[in-house]
Amino acid sequence: MTTTPSLRLLLPLLCLVVTPVLTPNRSWGRDPAAEVTRVAVVLFPGVELLDAAGPAEVFARARDEQGAPLFDVSWVGSARTPVESIGRLGLVPPIDVAENPAADVLVIPGGAVEAAMDDPHLMKWIAARASTARLVLSVCNGASILGKLQLLDGLDVTTHHDNVALLKFIAPAAKCHGDAKFVDTGRIVTAAGISAGIDGALHAVWRLKGPEAARRVATYIEYDPFVGFRADAETLLAPDPRGVVILRGRIHPAKPWTIVRLVEMIRSDGIEAAVARYPALLAETTGDDRLMMEEHGLAMSAAWLLAYGRDPAVAIDLMRFTVAAHPEFVKGHMDLARALLATGDRTAAESHCRRALAIAPEDSDAKKLLGECTAKETQGRD
Repeated sequence: MTTTPSLRLLLPLLCLVVTPVLTPNRSWGRDPAAEVTRVAVVLFPGVELLDAAGPAEVFARARDEQGAPLFDVSWVGSARTPVESIGRLGLVPPIDVAENPAADVLVIPGGAVEAAMDDPHLMKWIAARASTARLVLSVCNGASILGKLQLLDGLDVTTHHDNVALLKFIAPAAKCHGDAKFVDTGRIVTAAGISAGIDGALHAVWRLKGPEAARRVATYIEYDPFVGFRADAETLLAPDPRGVVILRGRIHPAKPWTIVRLVEMIRSDGIEAAVARYPALLAETTGDDRLMMEEHGLAMSAAWLLAYGRDPAVAIDLMRFTVAAHPEFVKGHMDLARALLATGDRTAAESHCRRALAIAPEDSDAKKLLGECTAKETQGRD
């Protein structure tokens, strides 16, 4: 997400400073056996507003029978600098990770999660807090952040319907339920897309503070779909023999991205077979799905898999497919050359650089990369 220079100058003035809900028992440095539970909501550039604000509202509005707050909500970012959310609302985290705030409940929203995954300081803090929190709640594709940290391995999970097929590349050992509103595996609760974060947070209140507390806050915020209002709520929210709660009934099916089918085909049948079937696959696609299957979409998908996927070989295989299907695609050869060079395969990297230069002899990036390939080879002989 980009902003104009003028907007960047005005953003600090226009942004909303997200202030915590203060309570008498507020204490980040210790965890007294008190009624108030500390909640930290993570913010990053491109955060989805409702992913963060929905759970925060649930926790902030939860009260006991006397009206006293049950949770202390704070907002944490990589730094105390403005971040622009989806919807272009400016948010200033009042606490940064350098302060190392503690959290009993950690909320990981979704959105442009790559911004979070590219931030080593934020990811390190999330990993540390997730290891000690009583409960971690991810919302939407915020599950990808937990998957990148390998916190979903071996777990039942859910995520936004657009992200179900993609999550398998980040967390291949997780079992993703595309029909679930939320999945509770004990310490980690994953909620489906956007508004499902409210359901996940209400479930967390149900677990940590009791059914009546959850019903009180759901009534106050007028969230009529809350499962806790149903007569069979106790049955629906009862853990299975493994201790897992899966609330099903989601009506939006997981999006069957054709690019995911293509990657699976490449891995199972080989590049040559996938290239032969590529025209038929391409003819089946429309809209965004088709854009992802054209050469620039293939390149973007491969770069994403290389940066965030668990297995770099999957990304390199997609890059090999891309140049096989589009042999005149200079960017495809360049991306593959860089990936191969990173693995130490200088010979193959040099070959793809030369192919790029054969197509575009004046390409300065290709010339520079070729120099890097040959320089490394020379150094290796020395």
